[in-house]
Amino acid sequence: FFCNFFFFFFFFFFFGNLLRRMLRTLGLERYSSTKLKPHLKMAEQRFGILISKKTNLIKQQKREISELLKLGKEEKARIRVEALIRSDFTIEAYELLALLCELVHERISLINSEKQCPSDMKEAICTLIWSSNRCEVPELKEVAKQFELKYGPEFFEMAKNDQYECVNSRVVHKLGISPPSALIVIKYLVAIADEYNVDWTPADTGLDDVSLANQAMPGPSGFSVNIAPGSNLQSAYDTPMPQGPVPAPLQIAQIIDIQPPQEEQQQDNELQQQREQLFPSSNNSDTHQNKNNIGTSKQHQEQQQQQRNSPSSDPPTVEDIHIPAAPGSTLPSTIEKTTPTVPRPQNLSTTSQDDDDDEKQPQSITNNGGNSDYDSLAKRFESLKK
Repeated sequence: FFCNFFFFFFFFFFFGNLLRRMLRTLGLERYSSTKLKPHLKMAEQRFGILISKKTNLIKQQKREISELLKLGKEEKARIRVEALIRSDFTIEAYELLALLCELVHERISLINSEKQCPSDMKEAICTLIWSSNRCEVPELKEVAKQFELKYGPEFFEMAKNDQYECVNSRVVHKLGISPPSALIVIKYLVAIADEYNVDWTPADTGLDDVSLANQAMPGPSGFSVNIAPGSNLQSAYDTPMPQGPVPAPLQIAQIIDIQPPQEEQQQDNELQQQREQLFPSSNNSDTHQNKNNIGTSKQHQEQQQQQRNSPSSDPPTVEDIHIPAAPGSTLPSTIEKTTPTVPRPQNLSTTSQDDDDDEKQPQSITNNGGNSDYDSLAKRFESLKK
């Protein structure tokens, strides 16, 4: 017995919906007032539950909007109040639909007695069909299906698209998708500020009276967003920023052509002159030869040349030469007498490879005269000292 009972229960429960769909496809399903009446009653109760839920949500939204107005975030409050207005519109539409469900439920006998839709019930029935896909009540969809079975698919499609223009205009407006006008948004904000004792005055929206009543609230421009909200260093932006065109970045050619300032050039020239005075150059150029040969006599040059060329003449020793001390140095200006003498070879062209300076400046000794010899020897001994 129990096995048969569960078998039949399983069969009718799982295959009943499939059978019903097959009958509706074949046109064999009939209108049933016994299904219409309970679904109307359940839809009315579902509307009441949704209305109470959205009402509690609106109270919370009003408190949040008042806090935003206290903080000066008016643009964010405008967006939040649009959601509040949408909830308010939905509650209003649900209350109207609940009344229509109750009306149809009470006049179900009139609907059953006539083949065509009664004229005094046309608005209520068309409104319920139109709103069946626009609200959160699944029972209303079953009510619309029963009306489709009662009056045919043609009537159902025309009522669904409001081709009869008999749907309640207030329900159409409240369940529409268009945003509320800017005037309604401002009035809601003023009412919330008064209710929660918030000292707030609406900012200018840039719309005239006609546009304010017909157009939606313009998008946020950012005037209510604080400067440096994370660091709270608004004082850093009090000084006005300089106005004017932004200079273009320098190109590579411009960077190469940049010349140093005149003061730096003058300092470089003075330093170069001081170096030339302290350490005169010993190059073999004509200009340096002329400068080094000024004030030297021909006789002195001949004597120096003879001393170099004569094999019997002794080479000059280190102690016979006076070497000036370097600037800023604490060393004495002459070399001690204990310095060993340096033997000089007869031929200057075959000098020792150990001394780098002898390789670089051998001809400045023979060609530049007395002053050039003195300068070259001084440089040689300075290198040896280092």
